Amino acid sequence: MADYLRLSREALNDLLAKIQGFPEEVQVIVWDRVMSKYGLLIEAMARCDSPIEQMLLLPLEEVCDRLLNRPDCTIAVVIEQCAITVGNKNYRVDFRLALDLVEHTCKDFIIECDGHDFHEKTKEQAAADKQRERDFQSIGYTVIRFTGSEIYNNPYKCAEEVYRIVKNKLDQISGE
Repeated sequence: MADYLRLSREALNDLLAKIQGFPEEVQVIVWDRVMSKYGLLIEAMARCDSPIEQMLLLPLEEVCDRLLNRPDCTIAVVIEQCAITVGNKNYRVDFRLALDLVEHTCKDFIIECDGHDFHEKTKEQAAADKQRERDFQSIGYTVIRFTGSEIYNNPYKCAEEVYRIVKNKLDQISGE
């Protein structure tokens, strides 16, 4: 992790060095864009309940960027700690991936991060998770679950799996 942080600092310093050659007005615009994106990311990470959710957030944001390259997708957004009501039950999900498609239809996915302390540790927890998933499916959500270990070991692999599942669903909708 220390090597990654060092490389990140080097990348930031490299960016600063590269924009030094631009006119000052352009430097301000570039820096404002970088800081705006950084600020939004930090705010979103602060809303996450756990480190595994924080680890998955940025890769999921990258999935949204890839989905926006599709001609049938006009909006792709990750909403962390999203409230969802099913009948008289109120739930809060780790992530909702909301898509708006060209045909004015929406497709929503729920991504859950199952840390060991709160999922599958007892029979009651497992039963509650299964009922919760069925409730979401009953109103049209596709639920994608990852264990904490999967996320911790490779959050980008998890995000790639989300992308593949979403892409397949969108291809089915568009008849490809």
